[in-house]
Amino acid sequence: MRYDAIATPLKYRDPILALRRVILHEADLRNEVSENWLLYAKLARKEGFIRTATSALMHAEAVDNQYALIEKAKLLVSQDRMYEALQILEPVDIDASTLDFDVEDPHLSAKNLLLATNWMQESGQRQGKKVIERYQAVIHFDPTWEKGYFFLAKYYEYLLSSLPRLLTLWFEYGEVLYASSSSGRTSNKVNKTMQQIENHLSQPSPEQNILADIGKVVDEATESLPAYEWFVCFPQVISRICHPNPVVVDGVKKIMIRVLLAYPTQAMWPLLGLSRSLNSQRKSRAREIISSTQQQLISNGLKEIADSFSEGMRMAEELISLAGHDPGNNQRKIHIRLSRIRTKILVPIQAALTTIRPASGLAPRDELHVAFSSNAQVYIKAFSDKADVMMTKEKPKRIEVLGTDGQMYPFLCKREKTGDLRKDARMMEFNSMINKLLQKDREGRKRKLRLRTYAVVCLNEESGLMEWKFLDMQKKYAQDPSAMARYYRREVLSHPMFTPRFHQWFYNNFADPTAWFEARLAFSRSAAVWSMVGHIVGLGDRHGENILIDCTTGECVHVDFDCLFDKGLKLAKPEIVPFRLTPNIIDAFGITGYEGVFRRVSEVTIHLLRENSETLRSVLESFIHDPLVEWGRRGKAIQSSSGSTKKKTRLVLTTIDDRLRGIYNLGDAIRPLVSSSHRSILPENETLPLSVQGQVDKLIHEATSHENLAQILMEVIAVGTGAIDVVHEVATYPKEDAKVVCSQLGGRCWWLSTSTDPAKDNDAAFIHADMTDFGVDCSLAVIETEGSMPVSYILSSRITGSRTIVHSRTIAELSCEAFAKQLERYLKEVRQNMNAPVWFHFEGRNMETVRQMMLHVRARAPQAKISVEIEFPRYPWSLAKTLASLADYVFISKDYLRDNVNLSSAQEFFEGILAQQWGEEWDQWVKAFICPWGPEGVYYLEMAGSMARHIPATRLDSVVESNGAGDSFIGAALAGLSRINVPLHLVMKTACDIATTKCSQHGFKFPEDKISMWQQDLDHPEEMDDVDGA
Repeated sequence: MRYDAIATPLKYRDPILALRRVILHEADLRNEVSENWLLYAKLARKEGFIRTATSALMHAEAVDNQYALIEKAKLLVSQDRMYEALQILEPVDIDASTLDFDVEDPHLSAKNLLLATNWMQESGQRQGKKVIERYQAVIHFDPTWEKGYFFLAKYYEYLLSSLPRLLTLWFEYGEVLYASSSSGRTSNKVNKTMQQIENHLSQPSPEQNILADIGKVVDEATESLPAYEWFVCFPQVISRICHPNPVVVDGVKKIMIRVLLAYPTQAMWPLLGLSRSLNSQRKSRAREIISSTQQQLISNGLKEIADSFSEGMRMAEELISLAGHDPGNNQRKIHIRLSRIRTKILVPIQAALTTIRPASGLAPRDELHVAFSSNAQVYIKAFSDKADVMMTKEKPKRIEVLGTDGQMYPFLCKREKTGDLRKDARMMEFNSMINKLLQKDREGRKRKLRLRTYAVVCLNEESGLMEWKFLDMQKKYAQDPSAMARYYRREVLSHPMFTPRFHQWFYNNFADPTAWFEARLAFSRSAAVWSMVGHIVGLGDRHGENILIDCTTGECVHVDFDCLFDKGLKLAKPEIVPFRLTPNIIDAFGITGYEGVFRRVSEVTIHLLRENSETLRSVLESFIHDPLVEWGRRGKAIQSSSGSTKKKTRLVLTTIDDRLRGIYNLGDAIRPLVSSSHRSILPENETLPLSVQGQVDKLIHEATSHENLAQILMEVIAVGTGAIDVVHEVATYPKEDAKVVCSQLGGRCWWLSTSTDPAKDNDAAFIHADMTDFGVDCSLAVIETEGSMPVSYILSSRITGSRTIVHSRTIAELSCEAFAKQLERYLKEVRQNMNAPVWFHFEGRNMETVRQMMLHVRARAPQAKISVEIEFPRYPWSLAKTLASLADYVFISKDYLRDNVNLSSAQEFFEGILAQQWGEEWDQWVKAFICPWGPEGVYYLEMAGSMARHIPATRLDSVVESNGAGDSFIGAALAGLSRINVPLHLVMKTACDIATTKCSQHGFKFPEDKISMWQQDLDHPEEMDDVDGA
């Protein structure tokens, strides 16, 4: 005991061992002296003192000590002389199945055999079943020795990780050989060409002999490895069912039939999807495999199981039809009639389709291992006759399955017209592999890290079933819609825009401090794991409805994996952040933000992914060869692999490999494909690999960058007039701001409004081109066939910079009906992210029509923000105040307050608002009133704090042109308000600076250095100087 407490280095233990040897030698205890020398040799070997260890070993061998041979073999291995070590342990080759276990020292025999087996397996001299038999013999020699069990389990683990890689080599070599064999063979007739290729393949070549050797290894593994090992690789195998090499295809069929015969109910579901594939070759080959399996099952006396395949294909066809059924706009429930199930078809829940690893290495035959949980083997008894229609774009149906255990199992029956559900299924398989790696990793196991997964069963490329996850929080509020509305007004609308509130959810749902801490910890950890894994595979479209929260544990659950492999970078609004790490998510991490648990778990996850990059790459290959049909889709047909598809495949795998090596390459894969206008916003990449800590730091920095978030989080739709301004400078000028309007029936051009055809009208073409040059999208404009574009003739004073404006308007007003039509088009067709926030800005010119439009926005896009301008004196305050009460932000001009409300200052107006002088309920929507006051700057009132402030404008020595200064102010204010967490006083300060700059120049094209400075101010508000309120 005291010896074990001594520090392990040899310099501390050497004196004690030497003293013991002297005492033992004087007592003439030769065996004990030999054991002492043996222990000394072991310590010296472990510390790298080879000569010392060799000398000590020679002393130990002076006595006939069998353990000295083992130590000598270990010493040889430490010198890279493994062959000599094996000659010492096993002078002759032995057969584990014929060993005599009745020996004098079973532990010595077990240790001898274990070392030899480990080295044989490491050097490649033994593999597969022979190695397993030797490890089982070790256990038989000494059942109480834990190392035998450990190394057997470790070898099983090795087989599990190496089998996918073996398959990859087999698949890739077969494809390369086929391509090289068929290259250069040209003929006028396709049939003749194919015959030449087949003839060439039939003549063995060195390359074909190599492929044949690999095929023999695979065939041997097909027969010798247990079927549950092949089930783990099943996704990778079935993804190559359309392999071009017929030799490889035959091997794939053998593996699939082996698995189907062993586990027909579990393996049936992946085959059902293949049998209904949109690809004719994949479909026909899957049906051939099903037919062969059915014949063998019938010959084995399992006709009922054979019949279940036919019934399963019929059921899959009915479910595909249900997924694609369009029930109409307002129908929330539909009646369905699916055929009665008469055979055993498994309910496809995750627990029923997940294999269980053997718990012991003592089973005499692996076939006796129960690979699936018996508690989860529930079969379909019937389908419910009603389905709920989800009110989303694709209108998926929520169906229920009655199991043989009497429980109802809900599923989402979904069709992706433009996506591919197989990517969801493959992502779940990839996540399951990540979970296994996390459980094996000490750091991951200690933190209980995992990715929440669910079952996804594909019925073909477009349709499938997804296991339904219950969301208790939605149920809670759905029971009382009025309470939900009150909560939304009180907790969301009454606070400043975009204020992080997620931490409050944890307080409300986990009252016990321990439960609250565990839930917050679970969220932080799961968010970190999902973020890192999502970055590696290029996962995008992570809006609020694709990141769910488990209300019982706090873990986050991701759904909808169509936007994979950096597909988000190809959107009209590229997603240039590596993962979602917005202030609201960071708010849930606690006071340390992402610097605490999130960062450490991210580092653990990245380290794990790097350590197991080969295994993960093998799993990802099934992604590439099977699910990405959009790379080869032409209309409804799914094309076979082409040159461009293979190029994209290699590009995707290279991108993932680089990320696993620590290279930040977000944007590299897509940079050549995006438009020139978007390339400038793509992030800068690292060309050299980063450390784990460096990679995580880079990812967090990019995910939280205000510059990146500002590019993707808010869209502003301005509803207002586009007009041509013809400016004439004059020496003197009438009274400032006097307006003379020559009016004809018609109206101004709104940019979700009316326009003449730019292809036919030069004025319209000029406006469209000018707007587009400044980044404004004109696609929502309503094209009118009559009238002309509005023109404003402006007389600008050369001395004061003020102006007189004469309008000419002959185009039709925008109606509320036309606006509603364009709004629907935007929400359903133009908008890339259905859950991304959007901002509507209205000019309050025709106030009654604008009020109807604002009410329509509130009904159709309740999460949208609305701002409105009130400046036209012809509308009374009694009408304007109803308009203002519907907006989040109200811009009201000083002229309107003076002329229509009879107020001389903004302060008087704010006092009337706070005193409810006009009887409106301002606090339902309005967050701020903003009053631009010309040279004085801007006055504004924040409703949340009832605080009125004044931002003074910078005084100019001379005014060059004041035309457009007000529009510049409002445009700048919208740019700031639509960002995240920029305080209102900082937005107003920036807007005043921009309006002042406009007055000092002609036109709206500002200097690049000033634009960069203003963007920096808005993107980094913490760096701006604080502004004192008045």
